[in-house]
Amino acid sequence: MPQRLSQKTINALALPAIVSNLAEPLISLADTSIIGHIPENSTEAIGGIGVAVSLFFLLFWTFMVLRPAMVATVGKYVGEKREASLDPLLFQLVVFNAGLGVLIWALSSTFAPSLLQLYNAEGLVLENAIDYFRIRAVGLPLMLVTYLLFGVFQGLQNTRWAMYIALSGGIINLTMDLLLVYGVEGWIPPMGVRGAAYGALGSQVFMFVIASFVLLRHTPYRLRPNWKRHPELVGTLGVSGNFMIRVITINTVLFLANRTAAGLGEAPLAAHTMVIQIWTFSFFLLDGYSNAGQALSGKLFGQKDAFNLRFLLRRLQLIGLGISILMIAGYLLVYSYIGHLLSNDTEAVTAFEDIFWVMIVSLPTGAIAFTYDGILKGLADARFLRNMMLLALCVYSGWLFFSPDALTSVWWGFAAWLAFRSVWAAFYYNKKISRLESEWA
Repeated sequence: MPQRLSQKTINALALPAIVSNLAEPLISLADTSIIGHIPENSTEAIGGIGVAVSLFFLLFWTFMVLRPAMVATVGKYVGEKREASLDPLLFQLVVFNAGLGVLIWALSSTFAPSLLQLYNAEGLVLENAIDYFRIRAVGLPLMLVTYLLFGVFQGLQNTRWAMYIALSGGIINLTMDLLLVYGVEGWIPPMGVRGAAYGALGSQVFMFVIASFVLLRHTPYRLRPNWKRHPELVGTLGVSGNFMIRVITINTVLFLANRTAAGLGEAPLAAHTMVIQIWTFSFFLLDGYSNAGQALSGKLFGQKDAFNLRFLLRRLQLIGLGISILMIAGYLLVYSYIGHLLSNDTEAVTAFEDIFWVMIVSLPTGAIAFTYDGILKGLADARFLRNMMLLALCVYSGWLFFSPDALTSVWWGFAAWLAFRSVWAAFYYNKKISRLESEWA
């Protein structure tokens, strides 16, 4: 029987991954909290940032799909002890991601007003959204490359580097927010929403520079120019294509949710923005152990170790459920305070408190869904993940269609969406591991 994975090995990957995972949602949460307390038009400012962040994440997560493919590829090669041979592939993928990022930035900035209007944004909300998005979107090419490098670190079974970089980026963002949003008398004029966007952009530039330095200094990769097609290039891009369809379905769910909330008015949109920021933070926290599962499952697949693939799933599910229960207790303790920390608008805070509890009860189901996602990404099972998310989109769309127009419908739809993913992934994974056990016996 193979030696069982130790909890120390899992934690060594998971705990840093949790912190690094929180970089982007913490940036957005900090922007929302700080903007929510500006003296004038804070509700419209929060709504504008919420819409802009939704579009930013739609683009970022849709085209950041090379990261999970890279984790799976590097992890597999680590298990086979030939990771250094991937240097030409990494160079080609960095060039691909950088070029793609520049194209996305140019198109999205040009058509930002039309794209943001699709979220039902109008008036001052739309103006704020355009200002915030156009500044922050400049960092899209840098972030696509940065997170590709994070995937390389993860595949090399090291999540500490990404953690340190993300923590530093978050500190820089918070500092710049405080200086630029409110201003410094006699030195820096208050910049409001634009100041929050510049803070986010500054942190993105910093993380790109440091991630590039770490890659060149502390990994086997030197990004030497090599234009001869690597044997893994087509396969990696193919896996990434399936991951892209999967991410598009997730972003479509978020788009439908934001569009529905925007159609209910400014206060409901502000409340939804506050909850979605906490939701993103919470699930990225849970996704830290999912990232550990992704890195380890890729390595175990390369070693043909079905025993530890089963053990890894059980262990990560228990840990994820434990974390979700602790989060539920924590959120319930601060339930009557957290809305006021994010906004000074009474109507928005009241709407927030009406729906926040629905998000809270969905945390355990989300923990299970994310665990399966992470391990299946590590196995590069992109086709199943694509098909599952397409059907889950149908579940969410159907829920919204047949439910009344209310924020509670939006959030109960999220709960149903996560439950569907958990059940189907559990059924599929058990069948897959049984098949692998037979093949590797």
